[in-house]
Parts: sequence; structure tokens; C-alpha cells
Amino acid sequence: MVSYDTKKNSWHCPCAKTQRSCTHKYIAKWHLCQIHPELFRKVPSTESAEEFQAAAMEESDESENYPPKDIAKVKSIVEYILMNKKLPSTIPSHLRLSSDYKEFPKHLIPDETMCYHCSDRTLLSDPVCITRKAKILTTTGIVQDISTYYKFCSFCGMVYRYQEWANGLHNFNDHVLLELSLCLTIRNLLQVHTAVSRVVEYLEVTTGVQFPSAVTLLHGYLHFEAVTDHEYEYSCVSCGDHPPVVIMDLHKKAFFHLSVRDLSQPPQDFNGEVDLDMFWKALTEERIARGFFSSQKTIHFVLHLVTTFGHPGSGVRLI
Repeated sequence: MVSYDTKKNSWHCPCAKTQRSCTHKYIAKWHLCQIHPELFRKVPSTESAEEFQAAAMEESDESENYPPKDIAKVKSIVEYILMNKKLPSTIPSHLRLSSDYKEFPKHLIPDETMCYHCSDRTLLSDPVCITRKAKILTTTGIVQDISTYYKFCSFCGMVYRYQEWANGLHNFNDHVLLELSLCLTIRNLLQVHTAVSRVVEYLEVTTGVQFPSAVTLLHGYLHFEAVTDHEYEYSCVSCGDHPPVVIMDLHKKAFFHLSVRDLSQPPQDFNGEVDLDMFWKALTEERIARGFFSSQKTIHFVLHLVTTFGHPGSGVRLI
């Protein structure tokens, strides 16, 4: 017998675990949707900890099946984020400024309820807990003990994680989240030639709290820029987009660590022309993939970029 808790919005069937779907749950959901459609609602991420605590996954604080280990599956997730989860080029004013009185939800759950990859729009699983120890980095301190969740499609295996920005948050790797105002602060400081390591020092001195390393913060910030829908309105009638070349000190340092034997020969039909749109799309995907893999596991993305599309010094419209 399938039971449904309307207060906790959770389903239970003797043949399946709490975080797993089954045929009985699907049939029960369909039947209940026909007779009581008002009961079906999305579980808001702003739900209080007291109401949702009982519905949290009880087996482990860390999900063993997440993040996916299959590269193809991660690529599908990255492409979905690029297509459906981009931040606007202009962040709403109420999300641009930080405040000591701002409250963030304790449970961050993806909004999706149906699979966008399946033609029959298969219902997704119940939320599965990734960790209850995530932290939100802000300009005024760190918010601890945040729970992050993912959902999955039992038919195609597609995974959906929390990647919403309406709450003023940017999810980097499900364990570290950045307040949007912090991301904008880092952007502004970089534009006046302030290193990210100095930003971390400033935050620690100001708040009295130890922040993650500058490398982690930099990867989180670049992840934010990768999913932001930038607008490029300036173009010189003589030079075109300006600046024509993106220069960053890390580019030089990264290439010094590449061995010649790691670089493959270009395709035989390569004529020296570089598809810049394809290059920067691939680079953006690599940045987003950092939210699922360590830098060591994403190195194949970098090598593919270097040998196939050109090099990061290629001209492109970028901030």
C-alpha cells in the first residue's frame, strides 16, 4: 500500500526506499492527481527546517550516487544548466546587496518535478540529500549547516540539482554556495586589479571567519560567470568587439603546467581556422563541470579545448 504525507509531501511504499521511486508510487501519484489535483505542489526550498526535517533522507548525510561518475551524464547536466538555469545579465537590485538580516532557506531543493529529457515527462524522484553540511559564503560571513538535494529520473537517469538564483544564491558544487552579492563584489574587485586571494583576506579580516581557499572561491566565481547570460553591447567600428583578447594571469600559469606529450596532433583536415563560438562554449561547459568534478578530473576538457579549438587567447566577446 502506498501512503502519501501531505504535510511532508513524501511518498512511502513497502517495496522501495524513501528516496527511490517505484511503479506503485507512479500509479498512486497518477490516481491522486486525478481526484485531488490540489494536493500536488512543488516543495518550496524556503520550507522551514522543522517541517521538512522528517522528510530528509535518513540513511546518510552524503549521497553515494552523486555526483554522477559517467562523463556523458555530467555533460547532459551541464548542457541542461546552460539552457535553462542561466542568470540574467542584470541581477535584480534586491539581490545585488548583502544584508545581515537576510535569511536563506535551510533546504535547497531543485524546482523540477518532471524530467525534461523524457518525451513522456516522467515524474522525478523524491529529493535525495547530498549533504547537510553545505555552507553559503556571503560578504558578511558564512551560513553553516545548509542541506542540498538532487532529484533523478528513474527512466533515463538524468539528475537535477539545485541551481536556482531567485533566493540570491549561486550553487557551485553543492557544498559551497555563493551569495550573488559576493559574486558581484569579486567581479568588481577583479576589474580594479584586486587578486582573489586579497578578497579572501579582506573577508576574513572583516568578518572574523575563516573562508575557503582562494582557489575554491575563484572556481566558484568563474562558475557563476559561466552560467551568467552576459550582454555585449560595445563594438568598435574599426576593431570590433573590445577587448579582442581575454588576458588572465592564470592562463599563462596553467599552460606552463602542460606537458608536450599531453597535447595531441590537430585533425588532418584542420586548416588553421578556429570556431570561437564553439571554443568558448566548450570552455564554459568545462567551468560548469568543475561543480561536479575536481580539477584533476576535468583536465580532459582543457586538453580537448587546446588541441581542437585553439587556445584561450582567441578573441571573444567577454567582460
